[in-house]
Parts: sequence; structure tokens; C-alpha cells
Amino acid sequence: MAANGIKQLMQAEEKAAQIVAEARKERNDKLKSARNEAMKEIESFRKQKQKDLDEMQKKLSSTNTSQNELQKVTQAKISDLEQMFKENVEDSIQIILQKVGDVDVAVPDTYKQRGASARGN
Repeated sequence: MAANGIKQLMQAEEKAAQIVAEARKERNDKLKSARNEAMKEIESFRKQKQKDLDEMQKKLSSTNTSQNELQKVTQAKISDLEQMFKENVEDSIQIILQKVGDVDVAVPDTYKQRGASARGN
């Protein structure tokens, strides 16, 4: 009987070892499956964020293009104004010198009237 009891204990121990091994295997399989699922979700998330980034860069590139065009137009206008200044600087200097030289030394009538009233006339 003792041999029969030991045999049952050995069988129960083997069965328990099999159950534990199966549980470990299932746990490992579930971990692998969860890991694979997480990797798929991460890859999907990464692709979506890359797509969003590409769209933002495209919009930014479009904005930069508009800004560059505006900067080119502004620079062209500045160049035109500088050229006009260079062309007209001599004429402007001549006009200023002429106006400085054309000083009217006549006393205005209003000052003459004030001067007369101040003297008592």
C-alpha cells in the first residue's frame, strides 16, 4: 500500500509539474502575444505621428515659400528705391542748394505793421 501511495504521489507530482509547465508556456505565449500586439500598436502610432509630422512640414514649407517670395519682392522694391535715389540724388542736391540760396530778405507786411504799432505810429 505504501508503494501505491508513493506511486500516486509521484503521479500527482508529475501532473502538477505538467500543469505548471503548461501554465508557464501559456503565460509566455500570452506575453509574446501582448508584446507583438504592443509592437503593432507602437508601429501604428509611429506611422500616424510621422504622417502628422510630414503634413506639418509640408505646411511649414508652404509658409516658408510664401515668406521667401514676399522677401524677394520686398528686396526688389528696396533695390528699385535705391536705384531711384542714386539717379535723383544730384537733382535733389541742386534743388536744396537753390532753395537755400533763394532767401527772401524782404520783411513781411505783418512784421511791418507790428513794428509800426510798437513805435506808436
